Amino acid sequence: MLWFLYAVALLLVCYENRWIVCAWPLERPLWFSPSAQPRFFLVRSLLTYGTLVGLWVQYNVLTAGVAFLAYYALNKLTFKVYFDRKIRELAREFARHGEEEARKLKQPFDHIDQARTSRDALRLAKETVITNVKTGGRF
Repeated sequence: MLWFLYAVALLLVCYENRWIVCAWPLERPLWFSPSAQPRFFLVRSLLTYGTLVGLWVQYNVLTAGVAFLAYYALNKLTFKVYFDRKIRELAREFARHGEEEARKLKQPFDHIDQARTSRDALRLAKETVITNVKTGGRF
């Protein structure tokens, strides 16, 4: 039973990392709102650490330690994957918007403009995703 709860905790951390980088309400599920996010985090944390304590009591500290390291590694890995994916997605969107603006204004869009637009788009995408994480996705 403890291993099942541990697996549920791992799935919850992957699910949370999937949505935490997105803006709310446009890209997140409605239930994962900025006000509900702390409750989800609390439930996930209680389940995770309660399960780790249960593994420690039922088995030993080594088992609980290895389970914690696996949880920590999965948490970091999934956050990085979703964070980087969202940055790439937003950077492409911002760059496309810059190109469309240049076409609307009938201005030439050469390699220097493309490089500057790509750099600016990447910076804007990072700022947007970091703001989503810090503010719960409010915009």
